[in-house]
Amino acid sequence: MAGKTASALRMKGATGQSYIFPPLLLPVFLKCHFYWVSNLHMKIGRNEPCPCGSGRKYKKCCLRAATPTVQDTPAYIYTDLDDLSNQVPTLIKEGKYDEAEEVCRTLLKQFPEQIDGLHRLAEVFEAKGDNLKATEYYRRTAEFAGQEEGFGKESVEYFTKKAEQLVGKKTT
Repeated sequence: MAGKTASALRMKGATGQSYIFPPLLLPVFLKCHFYWVSNLHMKIGRNEPCPCGSGRKYKKCCLRAATPTVQDTPAYIYTDLDDLSNQVPTLIKEGKYDEAEEVCRTLLKQFPEQIDGLHRLAEVFEAKGDNLKATEYYRRTAEFAGQEEGFGKESVEYFTKKAEQLVGKKTT
């Protein structure tokens, strides 16, 4: 019985790898996930960084795992915005800062109404050691999050804190 089955749940994980959850294991997974979130006394906003550390937004990472739909396709269909935004952490890890910055500029140009371009640019400049620019873009990201619907105060506080942490650091 190779291939897809209607009785299993197919999901995409934080790394983009597909996972198939047998129906018997799904309740255990969901119970563990909800226990973890509720016992940390955290309300994770959809647009906040995912607590799993993937570098992606919670809504595009673990939120999907927490609220699965039983389908024969992945629980989340990636858009052009997602594809571009999710390239940046990989490029940073590979040390391809110029390429990562170019992807961020494309994000800003193609999706000016989204936070991704600002946030990812802040991450690129931080990785490059340009703390002045990283601080500027984290502040702009916090300002954006404070003005747009769908962002909790936790998002604004997170980006503001990132900016403040970089203020005193020496730029390389």
